[in-house]
Amino acid sequence: MMRTEPGSRRSLFGRLAALATAKPDPTFTPPPVAIADDLWAIERRTVVVLGLTLPCRSTLIRLRSGGLFIHSPPPLDDVARSALDVLDPVVAIVAPNSFHHTYVPDHARAFPKVRLFSAPGLAQRIPRLPPMVTLSGAPPEEWRGEIDQFVVGPDRGLSEVTFFHRPTKTVILTDFSMNLVHPHTRRQAVYWRLAGYRGSFGPSRLVRMTAFRDHRVAASYAARVLEWDFDRIIMCHGEVVDRDARGVFREGFSQYLDGSARQPHARARAV
Repeated sequence: MMRTEPGSRRSLFGRLAALATAKPDPTFTPPPVAIADDLWAIERRTVVVLGLTLPCRSTLIRLRSGGLFIHSPPPLDDVARSALDVLDPVVAIVAPNSFHHTYVPDHARAFPKVRLFSAPGLAQRIPRLPPMVTLSGAPPEEWRGEIDQFVVGPDRGLSEVTFFHRPTKTVILTDFSMNLVHPHTRRQAVYWRLAGYRGSFGPSRLVRMTAFRDHRVAASYAARVLEWDFDRIIMCHGEVVDRDARGVFREGFSQYLDGSARQPHARARAV
């Protein structure tokens, strides 16, 4: 188990909480983008500091049983709300880690009959959230047999659920990896670099220093993902990877995978 010093833990929570409570950019509200059959993305930008933004993505899946699965719910602006009303009835809203919960209350009010799901530890950290089902390594009935999942945390400072959509061979990540390769301005590029967001696929500096501080945990996490037969990676922050996805993932985690054989194997804790 990774041990985080109290000051470091406060820094982690403070920096991620700031992102979670940042305001959406009202000037950027494009309609959903179709990625594959029954798979869409809603792209938005979050204003983080001094007008600088971070791209944020919500993933929508039409389940075989009917209805939409929403990963990391987006701000409910007029465009997003209209799209959700048209695509299919919403049946599941997922807050996939300890910080992607900002718009859950809005969605709960808009879709009062929908079941809400969260990463472990979120309800304890943010008790004001609506009642939610805590996710584990066993998929709930709504998407069992269609979407696989496993959980890391919350004892490592950041709890996150990683998903695999079998029909489209798509891995869905939240904050354990980013792919910020196209800044909108030079100022944006400088901010991303200073914030520790690498200009290619992989975990950010903050994740490397916290959740993946123990390389064995990161190696086990990467090995878990690579057990899936995937062709695509969707993450909340950065470009979708739809070419040589397995190779890109291996390269992004090479510092952990290359050294994992030299360390005792530590399975990422699944709950």
